[in-house]
Amino acid sequence: MTEQNELDRLYREAQAALKAREYDRAAGLLTQILVIDEDYKDVSRLLAQSVKLKRRRWYNDPRMWGTFGFLLLVGLGVVIAPKISSFYAAQSPAQVVNSPTMPSPVAAPTQTLLPSPTPIPLTWKRISMGQEFERDTVTAIAIDPKDPDVIYVGTKNAGIYKSIDGGLSWRPAHHGLASTKVEPLLIDSQNPQILYAGTMGGIFKTEDGGENWSRIGAGISLVMDSQNSSHLYTRDSDGIYESTDQGKSWETVYSSKDNCPGTILSWAIHPRDGKTLFIGAGEECETGVYLSNDGGRTWTLIQNNDVLCLDGLVIGLDGQGNYYILTLCAFEFEFGPPATFDSTGSVYFYCDTHLCKFNLDGKQRITMGKPDIGVFTSITISSYDPNIIYVGGEGLSVSRDGGLTWTNLNNGMGSGTLQLDTGSGDVPILYIQPGECNPGVRQGDEIEQSLYISTDGGNTWNYSSQMGCYLMKDADGSTVYRLGTPVWYSGEAYRGWIWRSPDSGKLWEKVLTPVGIRTLSVHPFQSGILQIYTSWDGREEHDIEFISEDDGHMWKRTESLASTKPCYGSTAQYIDKYRPMAIDPSDGNHVFVIDNGALLESRDNCETTSAFATAPNTNMNSIAFDPNNSNTIYAGTDGGAYISYDSGATWGQVNDGLLGATVVYSIAVDKESNVYAATPYGVFKLEGK
Repeated sequence: MTEQNELDRLYREAQAALKAREYDRAAGLLTQILVIDEDYKDVSRLLAQSVKLKRRRWYNDPRMWGTFGFLLLVGLGVVIAPKISSFYAAQSPAQVVNSPTMPSPVAAPTQTLLPSPTPIPLTWKRISMGQEFERDTVTAIAIDPKDPDVIYVGTKNAGIYKSIDGGLSWRPAHHGLASTKVEPLLIDSQNPQILYAGTMGGIFKTEDGGENWSRIGAGISLVMDSQNSSHLYTRDSDGIYESTDQGKSWETVYSSKDNCPGTILSWAIHPRDGKTLFIGAGEECETGVYLSNDGGRTWTLIQNNDVLCLDGLVIGLDGQGNYYILTLCAFEFEFGPPATFDSTGSVYFYCDTHLCKFNLDGKQRITMGKPDIGVFTSITISSYDPNIIYVGGEGLSVSRDGGLTWTNLNNGMGSGTLQLDTGSGDVPILYIQPGECNPGVRQGDEIEQSLYISTDGGNTWNYSSQMGCYLMKDADGSTVYRLGTPVWYSGEAYRGWIWRSPDSGKLWEKVLTPVGIRTLSVHPFQSGILQIYTSWDGREEHDIEFISEDDGHMWKRTESLASTKPCYGSTAQYIDKYRPMAIDPSDGNHVFVIDNGALLESRDNCETTSAFATAPNTNMNSIAFDPNNSNTIYAGTDGGAYISYDSGATWGQVNDGLLGATVVYSIAVDKESNVYAATPYGVFKLEGK
């Protein structure tokens, strides 16, 4: 009740501020409400209204233009009405004229094939905003060239977000994206309503400021001609493609399969010449930076580089228009992408958690402030003011004094990936593991991933541990395991371990294993049975499997297994590649596994697998059976949530209530058939309308 009273108070104060024309104060109050409850009354509309009123000038006041337009029409009517009348009097009856220069119709952009929406009387209700979890990695930043308050960001997993108040608040803007893993995000300098996004599912375009997106081509990476925004290039593993009509049609200009320099590792376009391209390439030929002056059709090696130095390629200009080529090995000190140039030829880049600036002419390096967002993934300098710098990492941060001090701008931005699971013991429990779990890069590093637990249906989350990776449940309902082992040892035999909790994640104990673990699986129907798999026993590389029938206290070696299986055992999780799985509760041999976003199905416990035939079967993140009815299956995808009542033969989309963030990282169903979804906008529960 206290929270409700606070919301009511803030709302009343915001209304009073709007009435008094205190638009900055009103926007601040409304933003506070959105942080607590995004669905409270008409707060979103009022915030947009306050921002619009704050930015209003005499020359864009609609009342003034309405009056002016009315007077103009009256004047024109007095002058030209007699001429129009005489013109129509002299014309013959209307005719249809076929113009020989009329262009042929252009095919509509390719739409991603998804299941036809089926009316389903279900809706999602948000039960947690997920503010405990880190924001998703910002991979791209685009600023409206005609309005500095309008900003877009692309993210690693959570899609695209838009702000109309300079980053104070954000909302999802990715409806229609088949894949929400966004790399480049480009805005048309002539028409800021047009943007392009490169995703794992191809190139997408919006013509309404991010409200709706449609696929216009293949490829992931994208560059734009700064002199002609209709001129685009995209590339994939096979080559480079060019469009001169805003992506309506594409021409292949370079094939990496047939010509040197071969596979492209990175690329950039000249800041002032749309026909000049640079690529880092040459795995099949001589390694280095190549230049093309004819739009990618022919290439010349201009700089030798080690292949490890070509992951990032940035081109900048000095005051005289000479270009600089920036790669990972450009300077004698260590730095890495992202990097960007300002108008003077200085380069900004990430260095040891800070923003650094390097003047190429004076060879002077300056270390500036430290944004609180972890490792940088994108840097953008405002075209309106060179002292305004945006840096993306785990969220977005802005400096308005040239990089000295920083402010985070994350209100309403989506979180990173969330792996959601339910407990099966007597006490209702939910688990969340934020982020991705990666092996240690140094010999002997332990892999770690945080674990959060909720015992009140997902309303609040308590930090449990940061030990091990993934979560696997024993058939007894209360024992859970996490994969926790040092990896990539060599030269001598070594032991690994797993973490075991007998009380649903409250207390943890280390369980030693005979060798380092590559894979752990827990039997879904028989308690205490564990399997581990390794490809290295300290002497040689080969496939080795061990099994324990007493919670990991005693292990025995079994037959070898092929390391190329798409899934292993019953609930396997690979260290080097996480594959979400679902096991049919009525048939342990019937398994779904998601591999690189594609849904595979097995009827023989993964001895063989085949691609699942019916959509949704691409851009998949999660799959779950109802434990009380194996005919009911739930799927989480980059495009939303789906439900099937007939074992996957037909599907219906259930996105109502997800607040526009239609990215479902994971779906879980508890033993009472309650359905939960983890999204960039928090945790939701499925309810009847």
